[in-house]
Amino acid sequence: MTGRNKIQHLSAYMVEQLLRRMDKQFTPPLCQQVDIQQYAQKLALHAEFLTIDGVQIDSLIAFYSNHDNHKAYIPLVWVDSAKRRRGLGASMLDALHRHLSNRGMTSVSLEVHKNNQSAFSLYSRSGYRIVEDRQDKWLMCRNLSTRNSSD
Repeated sequence: MTGRNKIQHLSAYMVEQLLRRMDKQFTPPLCQQVDIQQYAQKLALHAEFLTIDGVQIDSLIAFYSNHDNHKAYIPLVWVDSAKRRRGLGASMLDALHRHLSNRGMTSVSLEVHKNNQSAFSLYSRSGYRIVEDRQDKWLMCRNLSTRNSSD
């Protein structure tokens, strides 16, 4: 991977601009899943972002950490379509797993649309396992103490 991973907070304006850039790259498009402006405000207020240092943000993972129950949740993973298939998503997930583990988190979960096979494959290779069927999505979870745990 080129560049360094960086954990940061982003403004609602910046998050909204990024969400609009990535909108059509999601399956289904992000604007069909959420109100982009409201979602940007929620993420800016509550989430942290793992990005790759660079001139422009073209890959990120948004995450929440719950220190009370030592669990984290990933509401958003994005690698710009022009940068995919280079290992950036897997590399960023690995970096985030180390970061969360160092913060005392014991597990991390996320949702993936059932028709997004490439994302599902990435998460499965990264140690995530399906823990719940949620109609058009799966809830997947990864234990942070071991790579391939099914917890």
